Amino acid sequence: MSEQEAEKVYAYTPGLKVTESLNIQKTRLLPLPGEVMVKKGDKVDFDTIVARAYAPG
Repeated sequence: MSEQEAEKVYAYTPGLKVTESLNIQKTRLLPLPGEVMVKKGDKVDFDTIVARAYAPG
């Protein structure tokens, strides 16, 4: 298999939809009372801290 052919070979999970861009919206709940660090509509990255809770002790 040539290098060019190897670049065109893909394996995906059956039923997986491949898109160039997709917005994902998730609802996240804190297990304890805490503080939300971002406002509704803010853009966040995968590693952005959006809220934090303080565990007693």
